[in-house]
Amino acid sequence: MSAQREMPGLAPNACASCKMRKRRCDKKLPSCLECAKKRRRCDYDYGKRGSLLASEQSDSFHEDDISPRAIASASYKYALPSSNLSALFFLDPSVFHNHNIDVPKPLARLPSYITGQLGRSQQHEEIGSRFFNTIHAWLPMVSRKRFYEDLYIHSENLGASVDLAFLLMGMKLVTWQPASEDDVFPEKQTARTTTYLETKRFGFELEASGIFSLRVLQGLLLVALYEVGHAIYPAAFMSIAACVRYAQALGIQPGGLQRLKLPLTWVEEEERKRVWWAAFLLDRFVSLSCPGCPSTIDEPEPEDPLPTDDALWDEGVKKVPYSPLLKNPVNIDFGRFAVLIQAFVLMSKVQRLTSSSRDIPPNLLKEEAQRLERAIKALYYFGRIERKPETGVPSSELHSVTQISLIAIYTRSAIPIEMPDKFIESLADTLDAPDYEDLATAAQRGQDETSLFLIQLIYQTSVILLKVENHQDGDGSVTRVEKLKSALLWLDKRWKLAGVFYQALEAQQIALSRGLQRA
Repeated sequence: MSAQREMPGLAPNACASCKMRKRRCDKKLPSCLECAKKRRRCDYDYGKRGSLLASEQSDSFHEDDISPRAIASASYKYALPSSNLSALFFLDPSVFHNHNIDVPKPLARLPSYITGQLGRSQQHEEIGSRFFNTIHAWLPMVSRKRFYEDLYIHSENLGASVDLAFLLMGMKLVTWQPASEDDVFPEKQTARTTTYLETKRFGFELEASGIFSLRVLQGLLLVALYEVGHAIYPAAFMSIAACVRYAQALGIQPGGLQRLKLPLTWVEEEERKRVWWAAFLLDRFVSLSCPGCPSTIDEPEPEDPLPTDDALWDEGVKKVPYSPLLKNPVNIDFGRFAVLIQAFVLMSKVQRLTSSSRDIPPNLLKEEAQRLERAIKALYYFGRIERKPETGVPSSELHSVTQISLIAIYTRSAIPIEMPDKFIESLADTLDAPDYEDLATAAQRGQDETSLFLIQLIYQTSVILLKVENHQDGDGSVTRVEKLKSALLWLDKRWKLAGVFYQALEAQQIALSRGLQRA
């Protein structure tokens, strides 16, 4: 026996994580220093179960696929009932992992109502294509490379990967478009479609059966996005909160306790990071569009890593690209999604400043507000100059989020900064420019990269413009409001949220006209 084997507290071989990453392992028990530092599962017994690759492949959990005998060891004879495995996975993950329980991919039969919705493999590819050509452009949280690899493996037997089937249902749902006004079936105008109800039902069944994976979370986020985009409340608010809790349970947040298998590639690791940021974006957006609804996720830390270059991630290049931190100044190496996250973080700081304004001295409050105003404007101008897509049109989502943040600074009574002259009129003219008109009309043709953030910006701009025109003579401003309302009508053909905002503007116009008549 070697001297190393005789040393107490040391494993006879390097752990799976260090061996796979070709890192030096100190072989300490129960966890090596590298795994303890990264909060990873430290696995020394992979050799007993087969290859290293096999020990790292699964990223989902399903209690019914695990034998209760797996938890028993030579020194611990108690066999936990299988019904309690899922609870143990959450309540004491260290015990769960230290007993080396294998968690293979769940094998199950898809419900008939889901197979009817998804059809055959050709339809699966069409669903994926629509998603990656639209939603993925501004919310890139699903790896194109990994998705199509999984789809190819399970093309003839999707029931072998029910979490992938749920993700496909989320993709199909979120790319749905309302029927046109001349459709002979008016009931299709509601967003509470059969597909929506059956996707929700499928998600509940997966949760009840104990299936727990990143694919399920991606599907849940797409369902929540659908609910926000079509103004399905209170479901939207509740769904996003559930997504955040699910992400925290998976441990994919920065510094979280990873409950998934270690990622095999940087593409997979990057995907987990992006899913967390997608949850952050939707959480902040629903808090913005639903006044009085608090955020679920805490403010991110400066050291939190941002997504890498979007195109390189989609291609799945072997060399790991530059991954910036939140604290890094934005530059041309930042991907489109990373810049959008920076915009949302600044918007979140504005929201926090507004909510805590009573506790801050007026001079410090104004100084901080001015600092945020400068940072937001700098990010917006960076987006216009450096981050234009191939079309030459500035990123509409970045423009929308930065302008929403500036509106918040200028209109909150708690923040002592006045709105610049003609700011809102200039913004209205920009939104009525050909570039944005094309985005609105493209939404009807199913070629949309139109984010929900643009709809929110159009509405907020219109509300302020209504108040401005109420104190002006002439009809110039009225024309601007009507044009923005027309844009909302176009966008209603894609997202029903726009139609709800249109109705809200109509109601406010009626109220203002009645006030003028009384005067």
